[in-house]
Amino acid sequence: MAGSNVIGRVSKEVHEKLPTSGVITVDCSEEDEPTRVLHLPEVLACAVSSRFRDICKSTKKRCFQAEELLGQSVEKFRKIFDYNSIYDLLEVFSRWLYGIDFSEAKTACYNLWFFGQKIGSPFFQNDAIRQLCSTVKVEKSELSDMFEDCYNMGDLAQIWDRSDFAPDNELEYDQDTEVHWDNKQMLKFVLDVHAFVSLQDENVVRMVFLAGGRCTYHLTQIFVEAVKAGGFDGAPWEERNIHKYLLEETLADEGDAEEDDDDSHDEEEHEDDDSTDSDSIPKPVLKLSLKRKSPTED
Repeated sequence: MAGSNVIGRVSKEVHEKLPTSGVITVDCSEEDEPTRVLHLPEVLACAVSSRFRDICKSTKKRCFQAEELLGQSVEKFRKIFDYNSIYDLLEVFSRWLYGIDFSEAKTACYNLWFFGQKIGSPFFQNDAIRQLCSTVKVEKSELSDMFEDCYNMGDLAQIWDRSDFAPDNELEYDQDTEVHWDNKQMLKFVLDVHAFVSLQDENVVRMVFLAGGRCTYHLTQIFVEAVKAGGFDGAPWEERNIHKYLLEETLADEGDAEEDDDDSHDEEEHEDDDSTDSDSIPKPVLKLSLKRKSPTED
């Protein structure tokens, strides 16, 4: 994958401010580890991430602890992100900001996508999808061999669990049969990949139906829709289909955003994290689009 070309995707106003941009410093050091600090160009970071924009608007300081950026403890963050460190994820984001190719990053693309969601950067999320699509080894026939990220039902279930179902809850959707897809592009992509690859990899079909549960129902719905349409319209990772999994590259407005509740899966620990948050730093927020959609609508 080539460089991200972030510069070419931001406004003229951002271009004009770049030469005099200040620097944001994030201290990602963890206990019993060497000091690990990252420096990011303020103007560019705030242009592509609502989280950076909001914390910089809330205070004059530009040196932050990782907990301030995350809005939660580093320990809890690592549990959610497969024990990837905040430094590893933010370092990839930093490279991406400077237009450096991050295809050699060891972090799974779906973790990068969820990190982009955490910091409110649809630009970064879209490039994580593009990077994932670029890793496909089309000559392979089995799902586990096709991607640099190893996919199996365990990964699929984890991606489901980490997806944001706040809008679904507000719409009172029954997740067993109905999903609001507008903020779950990574989950939709992985479901579509499983469905498409199952045509040539019988192991996928076996895994899907032995696992049961919500993923099985929604994969079955994808099969049904494909049959109605006369077959799949190419592979999900093909250039003509990638647009289905991309977000609009605009940042959430502060006034329109809802609180991002990444900790909803284990709320009993939520109060413990409050001690790591600064009163002057706003919580991460995520804009939610609540247009009702049918279970099978892209």
